[in-house]
Amino acid sequence: MKISRRDKKLLIFTLLFCLFVCYGNFVFKPRYDRLKFLHKEISRKERFITETHSAVKRDRGVPATSNISLFNDIVPKTKESESLLKTIDMVIAKGGMQQISISFGEESRQKLSLEGDNFSYNMLPVDIHLKGTYSQAINTLALLENQKRFFNYKSLDMVADEKGNINLSISLKYYNMGENMGTETAGTQ
Repeated sequence: MKISRRDKKLLIFTLLFCLFVCYGNFVFKPRYDRLKFLHKEISRKERFITETHSAVKRDRGVPATSNISLFNDIVPKTKESESLLKTIDMVIAKGGMQQISISFGEESRQKLSLEGDNFSYNMLPVDIHLKGTYSQAINTLALLENQKRFFNYKSLDMVADEKGNINLSISLKYYNMGENMGTETAGTQ
């Protein structure tokens, strides 16, 4: 049986069409759905932070705005801040405590010289205020210490109120390598 030129073209077209459909269903669509989910999750977090920040401004007598630029005032403009915020949020949720506030300080670049090489990294101060029971506070601190991220405690305050709840204030220093950080030889400076 001989396949005609027209049949060959139809088979090639059918094969290419099937490959395109398979790629769309098994590669593109799952990635697109994941991207939509992440956008919804980021929007939900931005709304939560904006609402929390607006409530704090109302309590202080400052007029509240619903502009998303409040999010940029709260979270520093680095790629690491989103994943850092998600990590802290996950630790608080697993620990069972109620989040009162999270604030970030000014990120600073640090340098360290060892054996002729200069290492540079970023340091970001983070202040967290939580409320819950004593066991929830201990669980949250244990979860925070077991994170892969490098945190250094600056201060830790636990105060019990009249109902027996714990008000936990944690000041952390978060360290990361940053985008264009790493080692530099002494001769390249």
